[in-house]
Amino acid sequence: LLVDGRVILLLGSEERLAVAYSAATGELLWTTPGGPVRNAYGALIPVQIGNRKVVAGLVQQGQVAIDAATGELLWLDTIPELDDTHLGAGPLRTFASPPIYRDGELVRTLIDYEQGARLGARMGRLDGTTLRPTTAWNQPAFGVHYGGAALWNETLYGVASYDRRQANPEEEDPQISLMAVHWATGKIVGDLPFKGIGKAPLIIADGLLIAYGGDGIVVLVEVNGGDMRITGRLRINFGSGPHITSPALADGILYIRHHATMATYDLRQTNLLEQ
Repeated sequence: LLVDGRVILLLGSEERLAVAYSAATGELLWTTPGGPVRNAYGALIPVQIGNRKVVAGLVQQGQVAIDAATGELLWLDTIPELDDTHLGAGPLRTFASPPIYRDGELVRTLIDYEQGARLGARMGRLDGTTLRPTTAWNQPAFGVHYGGAALWNETLYGVASYDRRQANPEEEDPQISLMAVHWATGKIVGDLPFKGIGKAPLIIADGLLIAYGGDGIVVLVEVNGGDMRITGRLRINFGSGPHITSPALADGILYIRHHATMATYDLRQTNLLEQ
């Protein structure tokens, strides 16, 4: 992450939690000491707390915030539901969805592969006077595996695989869904089954959501609050290995990478999409 000429990396090693280098010279500017806090494959994002520029990201034990200018660790927001017995011994946790920040509000959404998708999403509010966030809401159903969620207007969208039968015993199918969550309250306002599409990183541009699913399908979804409608789909039949990369969009051109192969699609030519 580049902040004010500093390239900041979240390492999560025993020696160093994070480091910053000068983008101009490569000089090491600061180091955040490491320890028991370990990386979880999550990216850093920039956050403003009062007059302070901060970077925030997910680690094995929860969420961290680090002063972007000095490297000072401001807080570690642990997740009480996590069982730490396997840390350092068993499989690493993969919290590969970066948090989302807007106007003093910070949302993290995650799944613990060791214990299932019950961790979901949590919003913390930062009032500018205290560095540590206070909890505004929790939504256990909104657990995103990787690729993150996306905020459009007042709605947060993400592909979640929470077993909805935990909340509603009458549910017959715990299949993966594209969920819409109200930003201010955490209430689920929409749920679109993603059967045959899979877990999916996604992006949003002008009310058009683009998701690249783990089953090798790219879908276009028109979104407006809780209203979600699939308007087109495209099968990715090139490359090899799992489909886990995020799509990218620039000037109407969609970029899709599957392992070592990349393809581009002009979304202005609607005939490229299988309806």
